[in-house]
Amino acid sequence: EDTELLDDEDTEPSKSVDVEIVNIWDKSQIYYPSRTDPETVELTYSDIKCLDPEVFLKSPVINFYIQYLRKSRPCDDLYIFNTYFYSKLEEALSRTGECGSQFSKLRRWWRSVDIFKTPYLLLPIHGQVHWSLVIIFMPAKEIKSGPRVFHLDSLGLHSSDKVFGVIESYLIEEWRHLQKDSSYDIPFSDTIWRHLSRNIHKEKIEGAPAAK
Repeated sequence: EDTELLDDEDTEPSKSVDVEIVNIWDKSQIYYPSRTDPETVELTYSDIKCLDPEVFLKSPVINFYIQYLRKSRPCDDLYIFNTYFYSKLEEALSRTGECGSQFSKLRRWWRSVDIFKTPYLLLPIHGQVHWSLVIIFMPAKEIKSGPRVFHLDSLGLHSSDKVFGVIESYLIEEWRHLQKDSSYDIPFSDTIWRHLSRNIHKEKIEGAPAAK
């Protein structure tokens, strides 16, 4: 029986096939918790690669984890906005003369949450290939204090003054909206609620462990 000898070139896999497989992986999509969920998060393999050492974190991966926490560990005392919310909020509040209408459109982002009755609100901020975090603490009514806003920025690359301005405007716009509802059960003491803008306390925190 004749034996056919193959050249080395014949036994090596085609490089084009390897590239094609890599491209397929890069385009592969993962949906969490499911494709049909209205709050689904879409991930690709290339997004997941940002978890490799010395690579900058991407929004889809952080949003995946935020959604995972919401679904697997629901907590009425905490609400985490996704990574796109802050930039949308900043854009809406910057439109002179259109702030009210733009803000109304944004309300769908927290339609299931009363922000003034949720003890902790977390807002991730992304800019200049860097992440920082805003934590808003809403005290209980008996504490007789207004909201406390903390900006955690390990490298100090995001202007805390600008961030505080955006968050303060956000709280005041929502306060104005709720003022229209005479039946609303106010979450703070009457004095604090009536003069909310004077009772928003802000604090900048630097020096936290840096993360890419």
